[in-house]
Amino acid sequence: VEITHPKYPAFADLKLKWAAVPAISSFNLELGGVDYMCCPFNGWFMEQEVSRNLIERYNKGPAIAKACGFGDDVDEDATCWKERALAELNYAV
Repeated sequence: VEITHPKYPAFADLKLKWAAVPAISSFNLELGGVDYMCCPFNGWFMEQEVSRNLIERYNKGPAIAKACGFGDDVDEDATCWKERALAELNYAV
């Protein structure tokens, strides 16, 4: 699913995407003493989880801040750019 923002068109240029139904394979499921190997499993993510993964795991925070127009000083913690980028990403998700 593509992630866009209604107020910041530059979000689309980042080409941020998230899986509609995240799934894993090679999942060992044990039920009643029987092992079911390679059982697929799917889950879901809430907006905050998607946003935090994009910011923390994939390091998209500076690019998001710049797309929103407040990323000129992403090297300074005093500007709270990380918090603002996370808030706008939550809104977009």
